[in-house]
Amino acid sequence: INIYVMRSAPYGEWTLLDTIETDTHGRIRYTIPIEKKLSLGLHPVKLVVR
Repeated sequence: INIYVMRSAPYGEWTLLDTIETDTHGRIRYTIPIEKKLSLGLHPVKLVVR
């Protein structure tokens, strides 16, 4: 699964945050690393299944 985030909503660009795999139940759990942390506020997130 590709995880995208829009840092400057609503007119920003989608940037790839990370690519991860689901667990055996098809679920994901993700913590944003410190080096990719976001500023305070609401940020749209998009998950794309490949």
